[in-house]
Amino acid sequence: GFNKTFYKENTDSVDETSRHYLTSWISYTNSKLSEKYKMKFEFEGQLNQMGGGSDLDLVAASGGERFLGGVNFDVVGTDLYVYAQHDPSLVKAANKLGAGVQIFRAF
Repeated sequence: GFNKTFYKENTDSVDETSRHYLTSWISYTNSKLSEKYKMKFEFEGQLNQMGGGSDLDLVAASGGERFLGGVNFDVVGTDLYVYAQHDPSLVKAANKLGAGVQIFRAF
């Protein structure tokens, strides 16, 4: 994935304050248990570029990695992925547990 955000602060130019990051992920889905409910696991990582530097000067983000695990299922043509997540790279990684939902729909 690629994301670039532009914003303006006081007298700084957009080039000095723009940032982008690259996100890579590995995803595994197992549909052998049930056709409707599928176990899904993901690992995500993130590389950040700070504004004012070269676009190719990417560094690993602290807290930019996370493990997700949960169930993916279909509700009226929309995929819902309900997951628990863990961010392993932060200092107190045991405190970095969470949950979420991703919603996907093809048009």
